[in-house]
Amino acid sequence: MNDNQNPVYYQQPQPEPPKEKNGMSVASLVMGIVGLTCCGGGIVSILAIVFAVISKNKNADGQMDGMAKAGLIMGIVAVVMSVIVAILSAVTGLLPLLLTGDFESALESLF
Repeated sequence: MNDNQNPVYYQQPQPEPPKEKNGMSVASLVMGIVGLTCCGGGIVSILAIVFAVISKNKNADGQMDGMAKAGLIMGIVAVVMSVIVAILSAVTGLLPLLLTGDFESALESLF
């Protein structure tokens, strides 16, 4: 048997408690994806940036998690792309045609 009169019991390591989910970081990621793929910027991309900043402020350590960073980056890229497209449209004279919905005339003026 066991010759040791005083057995040593080791405490089992406890798993880390699950992190509290931050809904704003998820919202930032979703808005960043939607703004980058579907809408081409605009309000949705600005919302992605706003939600990422709110997510950072909500975290106890003041750090952005991965989802918020991704949403922030995609939101910034979509806003920059929107500004570039708006400038190019204004410079080439296509903006009035696109705003009136006359897409056929806009395409004809390009070619």
